[in-house]
Amino acid sequence: MTSKPSNSFYINASQASTSAAVEHLSGLDNQTIERDLSNVLEAVKILDVHCAFAKCKRKTNLMGQNCEYCRERYCFRHGLPEIHGCGEAVRHDERKKFLHPEAAVTSRQREDLAKAKKRLHAKLTDMNLLRKQRQPTAVEECTGYCVAPHVIFRQYHPLKEKNTIGRECSTAATCESVI
Repeated sequence: MTSKPSNSFYINASQASTSAAVEHLSGLDNQTIERDLSNVLEAVKILDVHCAFAKCKRKTNLMGQNCEYCRERYCFRHGLPEIHGCGEAVRHDERKKFLHPEAAVTSRQREDLAKAKKRLHAKLTDMNLLRKQRQPTAVEECTGYCVAPHVIFRQYHPLKEKNTIGRECSTAATCESVI
């Protein structure tokens, strides 16, 4: 038994309604489904290019306004939220903005913030380079009186602008070896 498809389409995410829709569509042939789907798509296209206000059929595909409260598209006559029915949402939004204002940021403050971010980034980069250069590079045995292994390292000193060579002893004893 095939039933006649209805002109209204509802989308419901419950599993019972989904299985009922599948059962309803399984009895129909593919041509009926495709024809009805094309009718639905054409109706959506028509709705998208016309004003969403009731009884207004002006086209809005070239010029129109999108309402930020109801997300509909209206012609310029019905573009104001108070005219097409979003007046309460506008009042609520404006009241919220008035009671909890956001601090205004001047262009000078934005520039200062950008400069501070650049300086911080440069400083962090320099500190990363210094930290990487201070790591030990080789281990060798002491040739002096100390028997403990030493770590030879090269360290870049930014004020002297040259590499200095140092040696750390792994024990607390003093080492008299010469580099």
